[in-house]
Amino acid sequence: MKRGKRYVQLVVLAFIAGIGSWSIAHYEDLVPRRWEEVRPSGDEFSVDLPGKAKIQDRQVPSGEGRVATLHVISTVTRDGTYYGCAYIDDPNFEQMSTDEVLTSVQNETVHNVDGILVSQKQATIGGYPAREIQARARGGSFLDSRLIAVRKRMYMLSVITTAPQNRNSRDINRFFDSFKTIGK
Repeated sequence: MKRGKRYVQLVVLAFIAGIGSWSIAHYEDLVPRRWEEVRPSGDEFSVDLPGKAKIQDRQVPSGEGRVATLHVISTVTRDGTYYGCAYIDDPNFEQMSTDEVLTSVQNETVHNVDGILVSQKQATIGGYPAREIQARARGGSFLDSRLIAVRKRMYMLSVITTAPQNRNSRDINRFFDSFKTIGK
């Protein structure tokens, strides 16, 4: 009888150890994403990202031989989903209607992912004109983007999922809804 009891104890212990090992190996899958608020120094907005933010600046053509700085704050999750908030101050925006600016940025955003526009919807975010778009992108990816025109600044929040099963509407909405303008 003692031997049978010891055997059962070993099986239970092995089972518990197996569950513990599996839980550690799949920690990122089991625990909700850790969202971090990002508020770039001196900037007039904040946004939450599901992970550590990477911040990059690059020069892009702005028309008439001018160059503007595109600021990008982004992260890529373990499942390969890209979350990014890009913004640009472009004096050319002041010479265009808001609809023209949104259309121009929408077309460039879809073009940059070799995409095909699936849907677009006008919106107002924080009192500012905006547009929400969805597009099928290269390699079977999917783009969800929210474009927000704030005076001469354009904010572009984008989520690119690499596989349909990774597209999480709750996380996409959380990311989009976390965007807040501050001051001015």
